[in-house]
Amino acid sequence: MLIYRDAYVCQACGAHGSAIDFLMNYQKMPFARALNILEKGPKVEPREIVYEEESEKPRELSWNIAAKCFAALNQHAIDYYHARGLKDETIRHFMLGWHKEKKRFVIPVSQGGKLLAVRYRRDDSNSNDTGDKMSAERGYNSTLLFNSDSLRGKDTAIICEGEFDAMILWQELGGEYGVVTSTNGAGAFRKVWVKEYFSDVVYPFVCMDADKPGQDAAMRIWKMMRRSRIIKLPEMGEGKKDIGDYFLMGYTAEQFKELMARAINPWSKKWAT
Repeated sequence: MLIYRDAYVCQACGAHGSAIDFLMNYQKMPFARALNILEKGPKVEPREIVYEEESEKPRELSWNIAAKCFAALNQHAIDYYHARGLKDETIRHFMLGWHKEKKRFVIPVSQGGKLLAVRYRRDDSNSNDTGDKMSAERGYNSTLLFNSDSLRGKDTAIICEGEFDAMILWQELGGEYGVVTSTNGAGAFRKVWVKEYFSDVVYPFVCMDADKPGQDAAMRIWKMMRRSRIIKLPEMGEGKKDIGDYFLMGYTAEQFKELMARAINPWSKKWAT
């Protein structure tokens, strides 16, 4: 168990939370009030408890990184995540955070309670940050399957493009299906994952961005897993092409399930209507 001033992480079961969670769950406070109290509250030195076995896994990142960024969430970061369509419960579930020094949004990548990578998304409102849109603290591998734990016990899974699309789709579908994405771009899905993660998935779907790179990536994944079906997003207007746009425009989970029902295996040559 890791215990901090503002957060905790259970490495055994993967449970995690913050002082905000404590106030909301045990004091029954709304999110905004809990955040306001903590921002004005006294500051104390952090305390950390780390089991010895963590030091025996050098390729695994310490949850210290993600927990401190989660605890550093400010209103600017929360507003950004809300603007991307993510609810407070989803922010907490994925332990999204804010890196004070880098001034970037933080997306941890974990599996089975192990932290494998921490990804930093550029704040586009910060003109001083001229770096790549995404950067990372890397653990096991530079390309990982984000939200892979959602596949456990599921016979239906959706592969999409990008962490934010995966998070909002998982959220809107209520965790009913496994929803995953490869880190590092649309074309980064690895063939070895088909056997490693999808052996027990009966109904695999692919839903990538509605642009040429996205559709090329969808076909590439289908060629690796020819039992999969490709979901086609509707025309949504100029500049709107992905799952995030789809839900921010007001489409519902039930409407997305209708897209799933019309998804095709490319052998059929045409889209269902």
